Amino acid sequence: MADSQSQVFDINLTGGVAAIADFNPSRGDQLDFGDISVHGLILGQQADGTAIITSPWSNSNYIVLEGVRWADLTAANFVPVGNEHLRQDIGAVLSWEQDLGSRDSDTVYLRSHEYGVQERVENFDPQTQKLSFLYLGTRERLNVEDTSEGLLISTEPSGQSLLLVGVQRTDLVAANLEFHHDQVMEDNLEEPFGFSQDAVSLVSRQELFTPPAPAGESTDGLQVRSGEPVQAAPEVVITEMDHSSHGHDHAMGDHGAMASMAQPAEALTLSVSGSLYWGGMGGTLTIANAGDQAVEDWSVSFLTRHQDFQSWAGDVAVVELEPGLYEVSLTPASWNNSIAAGGSLSIDFNASSVGLPNAGALTSELFFAADPNTAMAAAESEPAGDSPEVAEPVASPQPAEPIEPIEAAVDQAPAEVVEELTSEPVTDALESTDQGFAFQVSLGDSWSGTYSGTLEL
Repeated sequence: MADSQSQVFDINLTGGVAAIADFNPSRGDQLDFGDISVHGLILGQQADGTAIITSPWSNSNYIVLEGVRWADLTAANFVPVGNEHLRQDIGAVLSWEQDLGSRDSDTVYLRSHEYGVQERVENFDPQTQKLSFLYLGTRERLNVEDTSEGLLISTEPSGQSLLLVGVQRTDLVAANLEFHHDQVMEDNLEEPFGFSQDAVSLVSRQELFTPPAPAGESTDGLQVRSGEPVQAAPEVVITEMDHSSHGHDHAMGDHGAMASMAQPAEALTLSVSGSLYWGGMGGTLTIANAGDQAVEDWSVSFLTRHQDFQSWAGDVAVVELEPGLYEVSLTPASWNNSIAAGGSLSIDFNASSVGLPNAGALTSELFFAADPNTAMAAAESEPAGDSPEVAEPVASPQPAEPIEPIEAAVDQAPAEVVEELTSEPVTDALESTDQGFAFQVSLGDSWSGTYSGTLEL
């Protein structure tokens, strides 16, 4: 229980490295993540065991909890956490550090929060032994690669990795990969291994720690299902995921020619750097002020062919100008609304990638559909035409020592059994309206009470 001297620390990554020196779990201090999404921050642990809170998309944007380890915290040290996936990921880290949950001798447990940890597993039998992802985060950048030594499974930004010596990806069996429900049914962590979400095993996270949720909300991940005894596919196919439920804004409409889009102030220039991973990218958008005066309340826009742009360093609006071409407009948060003369501002972001490699460096040339710094001049010299009426948008529903597995006696609580559901896509068309419009709605798969679909106008 918190005493009269306890403090509440509001957590928000503001760029660069920050430190909290006086957080004291035993005093009842609390971390308040508010409604920040797991897309915006995750938990990490430095090589010396120090707890950090970091961006999933950057190695240089994090908060250090000085003198604190995640094993020191209990549920009392968290203000109710609004984002469900963040609750699950916080639970994964604290459960591993506090030895909560089953640790079976025939199972290798992957993690993603431990900086500087590279494990090497000898004599792994993919036909009989299991790989468990219960303690792995959902927003870390997961990479699966066949190497000359074996199958290397690694995550960023921590750089944590696990090498299955002498094993190749296609040796794996779907039934022997264990995830909790949301890791596959919503975040598709199975895809880099070459499996479908219906083939891998689901296991319950009921034994794991879970931080408190807001009143009336629950945390998923209790479903169980046996996987299928099938081998991994020869080729890996990554699904372009719809993250519309995670807080970024999509709107559709024809906004005219490229030159008519809103552009940065004259003194501002844009550039992008970062890295590519399976089906996506983590990058930094640098806004540089080359002028001799500070720019207040800045606003920038640019074109990209990569969808699902997300950032928590300001307000983002995304408009699809035509199929496969997106205009992204970004305005500042309260804490970064000024760019000094000759200075710059770095904005961390992530997005799905279209037509790019699954690894390597992200550059401005790969990211922008048109040079935002030259298109600006065209926008200033050619006035935009009248904007057409736009329909209201509809939201879419190296290696170290071998692992020594830890065995723990755990009381098994009854787990919820998930029923396999199948559904055929549903198409419902309406005849033309009086205005001459026709609508067509296509519904696809559903999960957790949500449908994915397409509305065509």
